This record gives sequence, C-alpha cells and structure tokens, in this order.
Amino acid sequence: MIGFSDWQPMMPLLKLLAGFASLLAIVYAFHWIAIFVHELGHVCAGLLVGFDLVEVRIGDGPRLCTFRAGTTHWHIFAVPWGGWVVGFPKNSDYYRIRQVIFIMGGPLASIVLAVVVFALSFPGALGFEHGPEMNPVTWLLTFLAVFEVFWTLWPRKHRLYGGEVSSDGLLLWQIRSGPKPAEVIAGGLQWRAVQALSIGHKEEAISLVRQMIEVPNLANRFPHELVLADVLSEAGNHAEAEEIYRRLLGAVQEDDRRFVDLVDSLGSMALYHELPHLYPESEALLRRAIARWPEAKTLNGTLGGILVEQNRDEEGRILIEQLYRLRTNSTDLGICATYLSVLAARAGNDAEVAKYRDEARAYLPKHRLVDRLIGAEALKK
Repeated sequence: MIGFSDWQPMMPLLKLLAGFASLLAIVYAFHWIAIFVHELGHVCAGLLVGFDLVEVRIGDGPRLCTFRAGTTHWHIFAVPWGGWVVGFPKNSDYYRIRQVIFIMGGPLASIVLAVVVFALSFPGALGFEHGPEMNPVTWLLTFLAVFEVFWTLWPRKHRLYGGEVSSDGLLLWQIRSGPKPAEVIAGGLQWRAVQALSIGHKEEAISLVRQMIEVPNLANRFPHELVLADVLSEAGNHAEAEEIYRRLLGAVQEDDRRFVDLVDSLGSMALYHELPHLYPESEALLRRAIARWPEAKTLNGTLGGILVEQNRDEEGRILIEQLYRLRTNSTDLGICATYLSVLAARAGNDAEVAKYRDEARAYLPKHRLVDRLIGAEALKK
C-alpha cells in the first residue's frame, strides 16, 4: 500500500505541474477575455456608425454554440484564437470615415484592456495607490494584452476558419483602394441573404437580394444578378431563376469566364432540384463550356451528373471519376461520391454504395442533392 510518505519525493514535480496547469488555465481564460473585448469593440463601433452587423465569430476550432440576436448571427468556438465581426454600411454617407471607426473599434478596445491590466498589475501605476504584488503571472498578462494590440494592427493575412482573413491593420491599409461603397452595401445584403437562406428564411433571403440589385451606382450588376438567380433557385423559385440565367447567358460570349459560372449554375439547379426539362439544354451548354474552358474541371462533374440522371451511366461515370480523382474541393468530392454511390447501387455493388455514401455524407452533410439521391429509399429505386 502506498503511503503519503512515498509521494513526498515527487511533491516538487507535482507542484510544478500543478503550477504550470494553473498558468495555462489563466492564459486560456485571459486570451478568451482579450478576444471577446476586441470583437466587442468592433460591435460597439459598428453600432455607433450605423453599420448592419451580420455576423460575429469569437474563437476558432470546434463550434460551441450559435445564436441569433436581431439580424446578427453569433458563433462561439472552443479555441481562443482570432475572431471577426462582419458589418456593412446601410448607405454611402461618410463611408470611409465610418469604415475607419468600425475597423479601429477592436484595436481601441484592446488598448483599453492593456491599460487596465497594466494599471492593476503595477502598484501606483496610472494613479492607483494600491495593486496586487507584481509577479511573473501579471507580467505575462500585461505582455499578452500589449501583444494583442500590436498583433491586430500588424498588416498581414492569416489563416482562420479554413481560409485567409486580413488583420485590422491590413484592412486600414487597404481602405483607399478597397471596393466602392455601392459594392460594399450590395455585398452586405448578399451576405445577409445567404445567412437567411441557411436558416430557412427563404422570403427574407429573396427580399434581401432584390434590394441588392436595386442598390444605386453599382458598377457591375452581373455578379449580383447571378446571386439573385442562385438564391431564387435555392428558395424554390425555379421559373424566375431560369429566366435570369437565360437572360444573362444571352449577354455573354463563350470566351467570357462568366459563361462557365452561368452554365454551371443552370446545370446545378437542374440537378439539385431534379428539373428534367433542363437536362438536354444544360448538357449542350456544358459541352460547349468544357470545349472552350477545359481547365474548368468542375463542369465535368456537373455534366456527369446530368448524364447519370438521364441513365447514360457509362458516359457519366467517366466524367465523374475524372473529377473525383483530381480531389479539387469538398463540394466536388461530395457530388462525385453521391453519383458514384448511385452508379454502384444500379450495379448492385453494396460495398461501393456504402463507401461512397459515407464519403458524400462526410463532404456534404447537409446538401439537397445528397439527401435526394442517397437516402435509403432513393438508392432502392
């Protein structure tokens, strides 16, 4: 039996480990506070200048919770590393000045936090007559608070949420050469529309994209009209979406890269929403686009899906497997896996059905096409 005396030689090591664990917990908690204060600074500055706050993200890594306050979506993550606030102006009045205030709200909040930590860490600092005794922990917290200010103002891009985002310093540097106010306002309405659509608010999404199209002084309305058609398609308004796609197709040449986006959008609408009357037209357009833009590999998957939907399995399989082997992105992989699962079901290969079905669910866990084609009943057909 192990007695207390047997542990005594290890007590210094245990105390060291306990102290290190306590220090990590303190740093973790403080970093959370620093990020929250920084993002809250952006939120307050955005509200002050009348920005429409669309989304607030705090932290990174696994998502802890998501909620909506008014028109703003909040996302809290488990790792205290980074964050962002997405906000857009409702009009173009004094746009650049308001944008500077919005961007500087975060760094100013971090500066206030650094001053508070400094004042509480040093007895007599900034007029405080009493304070905690200075120790390595308070030194560390003061350093972290000051570092947060310099880190956010250093012009750079960094990895966050699976992509690259700009620091506050870089955003300030880019203000003069950034997009025009009309484009930013339209972008804000588009962002809100996508958010509304993601939670099933279809009418709200359609209303927002219609407002986007009506924003005055837009230099190029084409991408916004394409977004309008995409949102109408996703919301189930297929006839109007089809009309817009055809009108835009009539306005571009085949050597215009926008032709690829339009053809892919029309073909995807036909696949995702099972619109057989569009299959022949989409097939013809996709073949023309692939001949002109062979590097646009995603089109192979869309055309392959169209062919499988028309029971031309071998033709479709060749195109789908070509794209699948390239492993370009998760969407392409999910779509390819979906159709490979369908082809395996038609061939009676249960092992491949399970393999590709699981891949499709992993790449696209909530996708209309996946739900339609590889549900338990769908694969029996």
